[in-house]
Amino acid sequence: MPNQQDQVNHPKHYTSHVSGVECIDIVRHETFNCGNAIKYIWRRHDKGTTIQDLEKARWYIDDEIKRLKRIEDTDSKSDLVEQLRESISGRNWKFGSDSGGREGDS
Repeated sequence: MPNQQDQVNHPKHYTSHVSGVECIDIVRHETFNCGNAIKYIWRRHDKGTTIQDLEKARWYIDDEIKRLKRIEDTDSKSDLVEQLRESISGRNWKFGSDSGGREGDS
């Protein structure tokens, strides 16, 4: 039986890069979105769908940018909440009293 390309473990469109490096050896160190973008760029010439593969890569890059912006936004909100907590911690607030504020405020 002739030596056939292993379509499961080492498909040609992942092993034919001029560098000799297999795509998975790179993408396994990336986020899901970045790894998929690299994968589509890596094999763009091998399936006859170059433009479509580049569009898919762009989709994953755009999705990664959105994900990172959400994280940044969440981190900023968390920082603000923490600053507010720190600014009021240790103060003795009296709510529902006639003073309308902290103890000792007159």
